[in-house]
This record gives sequence, C-alpha cells and structure tokens, in this order.
Amino acid sequence: MKQFTARADVITARALASLNETLALAYPLSKTGAQGLFLKGQDVESELTHASKYWTFEPVLVPSKT
Repeated sequence: MKQFTARADVITARALASLNETLALAYPLSKTGAQGLFLKGQDVESELTHASKYWTFEPVLVPSKT
C-alpha cells in the first residue's frame, strides 16, 4: 500500500466505513493536525461508543439539516 505523505487541514468521509475503520484510515493524516469531518447515520451513538474503546478523540455532533 502506498503511503500518503501530503498534508491536509480537513479529512472528510461519507458512507465510507464504520467510524472505527474511518478513524484508522484517517489516522496518518490526523497526525499532521488535520481535523476530521465524518458524516454518520442513525447509529452514530453506537459507533462513537465502539470507536472510543480504540481511539482518543473529541467528537462534536451536529444534527443533520436534511
């Protein structure tokens, strides 16, 4: 797998994978200070609970306007 070396300010994902898997994919970029914007569905609470067992993060929940 090729290593992504560019610097990013924001990482976004929608309907990519579970939050835990998305955080794993985003981790290399987040080490450079990038913020994550991950749009999640109805199971966001359970995904946050599961991901918090493996990752340290500070989620901010913004209700959907659609």
